[in-house]
Amino acid sequence: MNAQAESFWLILQNSTYGIEKIEMKNMSQCEEQGKEYKKSSGIPRYLCLIGK
Repeated sequence: MNAQAESFWLILQNSTYGIEKIEMKNMSQCEEQGKEYKKSSGIPRYLCLIGK
């Protein structure tokens, strides 16, 4: 595994579980899934982060 590889994380806030993180393939997938979550859950809180 490359130590310099980036990872992409979708951070979700919901009323039941608090905060949850899910690793994504790339930033585009993260944004797409975050928008879907926002539409389906009615909770507009998500964030996409880049990690290493």
